Amino acid sequence: MAGAEESGVTIELDQTFVERGMVLDQVVAEVVAQVHRKTGGPVDVAWVRELVEAQWSRHDDARVRTFLPVLVRRAVVDRMLSA
Repeated sequence: MAGAEESGVTIELDQTFVERGMVLDQVVAEVVAQVHRKTGGPVDVAWVRELVEAQWSRHDDARVRTFLPVLVRRAVVDRMLSA
């Protein structure tokens, strides 16, 4: 665990949780950019985040996670473009 100190209070952060959040942020940004390029219209970032998190959670028990961001991004983009 990594620690962060703010205002004299130490906060312990689970490194896996932090990395997951950064990866999810990246996937959300990529989905938004890809859907915007394909549709030319505005993209609801909150909806994208919801879809990414839901799709990601479907793979919580995956042992190999290397390609998970690609799988999640592809599934969410496909779902958004077919909606």
